[in-house]
Amino acid sequence: MRKTGHRIAAAIILTVAPVLILAENVDLPGQETFTARAGGPPSSIDVGRGPVGVHSPPSYNPATPMPLLILLHGYSSSGAGQEGYMQFTPLADEFGYLYLHPDGRNEASANAYRFWSATSACCNFFGAPDTDVDYIMALVTEMKTLFNVDPMRVYLIGHSNGGFMSQRMACEHSDTFAAIATLAGSSFFDADDCQPTGNVHALQIHGTADGTIG
Repeated sequence: MRKTGHRIAAAIILTVAPVLILAENVDLPGQETFTARAGGPPSSIDVGRGPVGVHSPPSYNPATPMPLLILLHGYSSSGAGQEGYMQFTPLADEFGYLYLHPDGRNEASANAYRFWSATSACCNFFGAPDTDVDYIMALVTEMKTLFNVDPMRVYLIGHSNGGFMSQRMACEHSDTFAAIATLAGSSFFDADDCQPTGNVHALQIHGTADGTIG
């Protein structure tokens, strides 16, 4: 990794270290909003599922490529809830990267929990169309269109179901993602279902008190 990549990896580790033993999803009240600076870059993008807030740090310069980090929430949580839990926004300002935390779809159940259709192991319980890979790739493409994204420094981090989704994206789009980090997430039931065409750096974190995902 380049120096900036090491700094982002360090920021990820420092953020998740205090919550390694937590396996359940935590959803916090409230919806985070982003406000664009006057004459600055857009504060949200929409690739067909509604607006997704974009956080661009004060150091963003359209003339200089910048890393992109996408945070994927756990089952039943939300992008805002996961950000409230992990708090990558201040780190984006400190370390200098573009940042998204999108929402998954609502499942067809009485609870209508948000989820990502990740792998055979988790968590499309009601047979929804398998469109989340395309959705995340569309977010990356749109960000590259509207911002000066460094194509060699696009990262995913996911919690639980979002970790499974990050693993799948690394398996199927290793040419796009430089690295992933997952907390209480895993991959396919059958490891042979993951056939990356290139190398993706991966940080996998599991808590010893997690009796669900080991």
